[in-house]
This record gives sequence, C-alpha cells and structure tokens, in this order.
Amino acid sequence: MYERTILTTTLAFLSACLGTDTGNPVVDSRVSECKSDRESSGASIQALTLPSASTTYEGFECLRWERDADHIRFDAYNINGGCHVTWRGGAEQNSSGELAFVLSNPSCAVAACGSCLYDATFDLDTQKTPLDDSADVKLIQANCPGERVTIGSWQLQAGEAASGIACKYAKGLDWHAGRLNTCGTRHAPCRGKGLCGAGSTAGTTPNPCDDGLECTPVSEYESMCLERCTSNEDCTLQDILECRDGVCQLK
Repeated sequence: MYERTILTTTLAFLSACLGTDTGNPVVDSRVSECKSDRESSGASIQALTLPSASTTYEGFECLRWERDADHIRFDAYNINGGCHVTWRGGAEQNSSGELAFVLSNPSCAVAACGSCLYDATFDLDTQKTPLDDSADVKLIQANCPGERVTIGSWQLQAGEAASGIACKYAKGLDWHAGRLNTCGTRHAPCRGKGLCGAGSTAGTTPNPCDDGLECTPVSEYESMCLERCTSNEDCTLQDILECRDGVCQLK
C-alpha cells in the first residue's frame, strides 16, 4: 500500500544505510524532524504520505509495511517523542533471525518544549537480509543508551498480501495541535480541553470541533474530533476507520 516516497527539499532527514552483506540487517532509514513546528510540519507530513491518499494519517500513530520483489518498506507515522530530538534510525537482528528497527537518541539531548511527533521509514533489502513472510518486526525507541521501549510491531502477512497497516490514536496530540493551532479540526483534540483550552475567553465555551465533527472520547483522558457518519463510506480513511455509533472510529 505504501507508494515510494517523494522527498521535498524543504525537509531535512537523517539518513543512513546500515548493515553489511555478511548477515547484519541492510537498511535504508530516514527519520523526520519534529512535525509539531510550523516551519517543518507540512513538509514532513507530505513527505511520508501516500501520494494516492486524499488525506494523511494525521492524528494516528500508524505502522505500515509494503513488500515488492526484493524489498520491504516499513513506515511509522506520528511517533511521540521528546522535543526536537535528532533521532537516528537503525536495525538489529538476533541469532534467531528476529528483526527490530530502532529509533535512538545517542546524545540523550531533548529540548525543553514538551513533545513532538515524528515519522520514520526503513527500507529492508530482503536479498541481503532474508525475512520470513509472516514475521513480526519490532519498532524500538531508545531515548538514551540503556533506555529502550518497544513501541509496537509490523506484522507481516504471508501469501499474496503485499502490504498492511495498524493504527492507534497518537500520543502527544495536545502539544502538537496546540502549537500548530489545529485544535478542533479533524482527528485533533477537542477545543477547550487540556492544552487545547488555552486562549478560551473566561465564561465562554468554545465550539469543541469544526462543522461535521463530533468531540468523541478515545481514551479515559482524551477526546478527539471525529467525522460524523451514517456508513463506512463517510469515513475519509476507510483502511483504518469504520462508522460506529455515528462517528468514524478506528477498526
């Protein structure tokens, strides 16, 4: 499902080709800058978005893979992390053949401005690094050496399946939307809640969402502006959303 990425010249990527021909993973990796800033956000989102998609996966943390004859591309959208971290993309494979991609912050440096969302892509050469057709490939975030957290995994499908995607509601959206002034828009936090409550006039209640959207709880503490719907066809991202209880929610 992922198309080849067309990178814009306005976005700076950290790129690396990692591995050798002697058994280590051979991977091209690219990691975006902080997407939660006006000067970099638009370019970052567009650079890692399907050209054929009418909208992006903004608001969702997604892991997506696409396979062709001798490569598998793994994409991660909207990964929450420290503010203005220069992430380094890498790969590791253990003696059992299990593969993991790693976003590492070797300097442990984090700017004191809340959190940011990041995109990353990893292109695996399966001729040099064979991988089982139904493998689970982990994504690990290493905020400092010795501090490792497994964010999730890409679950490959054997047979004719050439691609797949799994999404959840992104973390850190209040920081992201508050700084970009997108509170109340589609797949963003509702206005008047958390960091999206800043700027409200005392004694007034702002319209929580734009027209056609419903402020909907997506967790115990978070609410999000989701599209109203009567059928699945009303949902913008039908690969990950379905119409349920009158709004487009994750499947």
